[in-house]
Amino acid sequence: MAFLTTLAGIFGIEVEALSDQLRRSAIVNGSIALLVLIGVAFLLVAAYVALSAATDPLIAAVIIAGAAFLFALAVYLGSRIGARERVQRERERRRKGETTALIATAAATAAPVLLRSPLGKTLVPLAALLAFMLLRDSSETRADD
Repeated sequence: MAFLTTLAGIFGIEVEALSDQLRRSAIVNGSIALLVLIGVAFLLVAAYVALSAATDPLIAAVIIAGAAFLFALAVYLGSRIGARERVQRERERRRKGETTALIATAAATAAPVLLRSPLGKTLVPLAALLAFMLLRDSSETRADD
């Protein structure tokens, strides 16, 4: 831990101020979470009282439990769909990065050979223009997403 404090000091991070801020933030967020939990509990009690007045108390409890399970299922399915989309976006971003790296590597490898030949001296500007057009097209499709 002493090493991290020294390293943080080198980078100009005030560890004590940061830890005080984190401590205050944790206390505030914990208090908010506790008060929200109390509010939700009282809302559930109110919903139970209202439902038990309209129906049987056992049926009211089953309705509230069923609604909670449905909300939990909706949150779970939403998180799975979001995770799948994040994985697909990351896979696409990685593929585009690898394609760009491959093109750059091929260009860097072929440039010395092409520059030595007379035909290559005329093809290099064409290849640069083609590469520019390919990279510009991929950035335009990224902006459309």
